[in-house]
Amino acid sequence: ALAATAAAMGNAIGRMIGCGQEYESIIADLIKYVGEKESRGTMPDLKQVQKLARRALMARRAADGKIRRSKATLDKTRQRGEQRGEWSNVLGNVKINPRVLHTSAEVTTLQSLVAITEQAVASGAGVHAVGSGHSYSTCQSTDGHLIETHGLSRLAQAPGTGSAPISAQLEPGQLRAGTLPLVRQGDTTPWPRQDYRPTEHLALVEAESGVTILALAQALESMDLALTNMGGASWQTLAGYVSTSTHGSGIGLGPICDGVRSLVLVSSGAWAPSAGARSRIVRATAPSSSTAHVYRIEPYNGITDPARYSSAEVTLVQSDEAFRAVVCSFGSMGVIYSLVMEVMQFYYVRAVATQITWSEALAELQPVPPTRTNPHGVPALLTDHRNVQYFWSPYPEDPYGPDGSKEHLAVRLVVDIVPKVETSFIANVITGLQGQESVARVLFDLIATDLYFAVADEQIIYEVSALIMDMCPHAVPMLVNSALKSQALVGNRSGKWYEVYNLGTAENAGFASEFAFPLQRNKAPDAKLGSYKVWPKSEAQAGGWTVEHLNAGVQSFARNTEALRRDGQLATSPLGIRFVARSDKPLSMMHGSLTGMIELDMAYGTFAYEEILRVQGWALMRDVGARFHWGLNFNNSSGAGNLIGLMYPGTRDKWLAEMRKFNARNTYTNDFLVLLGLSGTNYLAGINK
Repeated sequence: ALAATAAAMGNAIGRMIGCGQEYESIIADLIKYVGEKESRGTMPDLKQVQKLARRALMARRAADGKIRRSKATLDKTRQRGEQRGEWSNVLGNVKINPRVLHTSAEVTTLQSLVAITEQAVASGAGVHAVGSGHSYSTCQSTDGHLIETHGLSRLAQAPGTGSAPISAQLEPGQLRAGTLPLVRQGDTTPWPRQDYRPTEHLALVEAESGVTILALAQALESMDLALTNMGGASWQTLAGYVSTSTHGSGIGLGPICDGVRSLVLVSSGAWAPSAGARSRIVRATAPSSSTAHVYRIEPYNGITDPARYSSAEVTLVQSDEAFRAVVCSFGSMGVIYSLVMEVMQFYYVRAVATQITWSEALAELQPVPPTRTNPHGVPALLTDHRNVQYFWSPYPEDPYGPDGSKEHLAVRLVVDIVPKVETSFIANVITGLQGQESVARVLFDLIATDLYFAVADEQIIYEVSALIMDMCPHAVPMLVNSALKSQALVGNRSGKWYEVYNLGTAENAGFASEFAFPLQRNKAPDAKLGSYKVWPKSEAQAGGWTVEHLNAGVQSFARNTEALRRDGQLATSPLGIRFVARSDKPLSMMHGSLTGMIELDMAYGTFAYEEILRVQGWALMRDVGARFHWGLNFNNSSGAGNLIGLMYPGTRDKWLAEMRKFNARNTYTNDFLVLLGLSGTNYLAGINK
């Protein structure tokens, strides 16, 4: 039975990538060998696996190898608008059957958002916008009008381009004196392109909310511009990035929402300033609706000069409280139409990956003596490089070895801006091979990576990988460690910023929950590890650098991984660890402190993936005081016990005060907000009457 199963799997994989019978036979031998060892409860011999993997790699290289590309299985579940009233996120764990589904084909202008809002208010229905469906939580749900935003994907246009401007786009003549230059498509770049100083050449760009990060990056490239940072994937929309406080890595770089300088919001709420709060308002001269309000929202000293601003449709609101709340509000205050982002000159980066142990990582993350320029004692490794992150294995390197070693492997990834480079994939691999002691071992560690590059858009490759892991659970720790080691090779890359920052996986190759940990000591006298009192309430309470809380999260995951493994539930991927600057947005995970983020990853389709992430997530929240990511969580969320108030001491109520203005009609209230206790006190008003 095992031989027959192995042959069938080898045949399926071989046919999928078109590499011939020899390749199919070798893959079948590899699966059969691992399966035989698994059936006896023993670990496969690494040398034998290396030998078979190398033979498979050579057979694949020798074969014609034309890839039979087909539409991803995932598309069958997404069916964007093809099935009446149904929408699904990329993973398929969130499916929505709204009253009305507005597809990207019909939502292409600001006016279309106004019309939908008017319809919803008239019927008492809810509204929510969705992007690429990368969030795994139900923050995107609604039982009313669901708006797909990919039709809102244009950048602001300069006169003479032949393209109409985007609705209500900001113009250079409306900016305050001394503001960064506003660059539209068709404008001349404000610096000579040959003057390559990316961190010094800064500008502003306005784009519609539904543009994907990849499309935006490519458009900006033609303008010699770039985003200042990026998360690990590029298919999400700009508004999705911003609204959930998505981030990259870099202790001097905040979440993407901190790069927003102005945004246009369509909301059913009639906003008014709070008593005593500073604000400036320039009202629209001829608004077309009394129930769908359109605002341009900025900080109190925002980029727009109120004396120069005038719009028939869009009211200018300059308020620190409103801006900070709306920017990170996961769709709870309205639908974002466009955003003005601070950008920089287009740049190239080099990533250097090094395999180390977690003990070595902790040693290099210890604080340094404070200085005037580094008052919190942030480690030199993080201040000397633009981006630093780690990959960490949840399994000891040799858990079954005679010495009982419990050391966990890690890969450090350091990224810096470099002069313009043009590097091919082969050149990057050669760079990674330098210094490797065993090419055969490297090839084995790369076998999954090699298959990925061959069939990058084939969802089935991940389903087959999950099947192998589920068939051979004893082999999972070895496979996860091999995947980690491969990062020390494929992580060495040079090229355009958005190509290097992009992790390169298909939309549904894996999935994750993510949690935040403070990297500064809370000066408050009642602060203690293991509770939400570890989080500083303000910048004044944020003290010196510490990795104590971050490491407590890592150790919690390691303990629970071992406990779950004994019961047959296995973590199937290395973890990601990133570093982010403090944010002033009230409900950003990075509010109040320099922040470490731990991304709990799982391979697509593996056994009990949601259950494992829920168990691990609750442990991090309960035992360590971690904040969950608004989009990357599997509903580790409840308003019970004032959870959000504990997570965000002093700022949740400020956020709620603004949300109740924009969402006074409960147009944007959904199950997610109700469970979190963020729906506002008026949502259930009158229920006991």
